[in-house]
Amino acid sequence: TLSLYTKIPHAHVKHYHIKTNARGEYYLSEKHCCNSIPDLINYHKHNSGGLASRLKTSPCDRPAPATAGLSHDKWEIDHNELMLLEELGSGQFGVVRRGKWRGSIDVAVKMMKEGTMSEDDFIDEAKVMT
Repeated sequence: TLSLYTKIPHAHVKHYHIKTNARGEYYLSEKHCCNSIPDLINYHKHNSGGLASRLKTSPCDRPAPATAGLSHDKWEIDHNELMLLEELGSGQFGVVRRGKWRGSIDVAVKMMKEGTMSEDDFIDEAKVMT
């Protein structure tokens, strides 16, 4: 996943999934394929190529956030440990709400809308976000 911070029309982060085609080339938009991820990044430094903006700065070197003891292979937690708060956003496949895990840890809770995608696809999407 490539995440791009933009201030237009307002400050937000856009996430683009890096995909591969049948020839093993990497792309964000099928019109602009590259042989490697560094080549793809270099291309998008000079051309927006379907992104909200071209890549203007170096990647953020901030460390990944702590997972609060959750391993990367644990994708469900006990629902009783969550307190759901206000809705942050929604889309075609689900709703994201602010929440508290174990009463003190701020979390975003993504909930799948029933019948919109398989559970396996939902878990695969969650894996991309880590």
